[in-house]
Amino acid sequence: MSWRRIAKGPESPARIFSDRLVLRPYRYSDADDLFSYANDEEWSRFITPPHPYLRDYAGKFIDERINGHSNEWAGWCIDYDDRMVGSIDLTLTPAHKSAEMAYSLARKHWNKGLMTEALTTTITAAFNAERSMNRIFVRIDSRNAGSIRVAEKSGFQQEGILRQNSLHKGRFVDDVVFAMLRDEHKPDLKQSF
Repeated sequence: MSWRRIAKGPESPARIFSDRLVLRPYRYSDADDLFSYANDEEWSRFITPPHPYLRDYAGKFIDERINGHSNEWAGWCIDYDDRMVGSIDLTLTPAHKSAEMAYSLARKHWNKGLMTEALTTTITAAFNAERSMNRIFVRIDSRNAGSIRVAEKSGFQQEGILRQNSLHKGRFVDDVVFAMLRDEHKPDLKQSF
């Protein structure tokens, strides 16, 4: 299995279109948009980026996404109205035929269904590109009600809680694990490649 097929290969092109979004490769100009929304302390409340988020961090993040490809990782910029508004990453564990998904969205776009749309589109692309993959899962800080709601609306099922699993800003937090199995997946028929 190779995630390069998802982001760059013939099975699933680098650009994936949904009703309102384009999931696309990162470009250096995205650093300005990322810096703009990542400076919002509420945006980073339950995820690892530090606050304040410096301009340098945005440039390094984008550079890593452009140049740091591996066969076990794929990532997309979430593009809305030709602006970067978020990101989705998938990390493959070939031995387990599974992938971990991580996602974020600029706060001004919360509660509009955009993240759910991006997730369902990405899940369909991943299962289509990696025929042997059986499971996609997410780990979410248990305090992050918005992200939990997005996972549920996207079709993920809660599997359990990993107690004090993550160290977040100097404090141990519980992670809620959600997963979707291939046979539970309902393809997003509106997406195009």
